[in-house]
Amino acid sequence: MEIKVRIKQIANDNGFTKAFADMVIDDSVIVHGVRLYEKDGRRNVSMPFRSWTDRNGEKKISDIVHAVTFDVRKEIIDTAWKAYDAFIESGKNTTVERRDMNAW
Repeated sequence: MEIKVRIKQIANDNGFTKAFADMVIDDSVIVHGVRLYEKDGRRNVSMPFRSWTDRNGEKKISDIVHAVTFDVRKEIIDTAWKAYDAFIESGKNTTVERRDMNAW
């Protein structure tokens, strides 16, 4: 599996969110709006989701896109943060690719 990540926006608020990115998987699927965040010293990503209120008035959240396996999720996280680090280091946007995954 080939994953490419491009940082689209750096967060300005000094909160948990550090950046937003787009991700291309196997040159076939693009995922917009991946959020990179740091919490309790751990780096993670939040995939696009939707929220709604159910009949009982409770707020519900459902992922639109998510990794099926832990290994793929780890690759996504590692590749996204590698792109973020490269962006911060160089001051310009470069696409980071990861090609060493075999999924399915």
